[in-house]
Amino acid sequence: MASQPLGAEVGDHLGQIYEKRGDREKAQYFYAVSLNARSPLPETREKLSALLGGDDKANGLIEKYRGELEKLRTIQLGDFKHAGAATADFFVMLRAGTGPLATAQGVKFVSGDESMRSAGDVLRAARYEQSFPDDTPITLLRRGTLTCKAGEQCTFSLAPPEDVNSAD
Repeated sequence: MASQPLGAEVGDHLGQIYEKRGDREKAQYFYAVSLNARSPLPETREKLSALLGGDDKANGLIEKYRGELEKLRTIQLGDFKHAGAATADFFVMLRAGTGPLATAQGVKFVSGDESMRSAGDVLRAARYEQSFPDDTPITLLRRGTLTCKAGEQCTFSLAPPEDVNSAD
């Protein structure tokens, strides 16, 4: 449902908006997803329990969406595969593209398996869903981990901004 990663406060606010608009399903979704964030707001659980009619139902929905935030930050890299299992961290510079898509203007290998260094072109061509507030030219620096398993499609998982402490 969401087009980009969200945190506890943003998810709670989206839940409130959808609840006020009468869209209980979306409100429940955003409340449950935000309760899986690193530091969920206690009042969000109360709102979700009230919507669902109890803590047991809330616990079930929270569990259902346990991996949702990671899924929202992860990009499937199509046909790109690696010969073996490998991981590497990269920086990507994102600029507003068409609609909700951003384009990678630059990619830099940070650390990890040296055999992944050449994946920059694949990351540059990937489809990044990233909202921008308006038409102002903005460039975002994001860090992510490229993960490949032997014979499987590789994925690029963007780190939550609060987990990135330096640009090296």
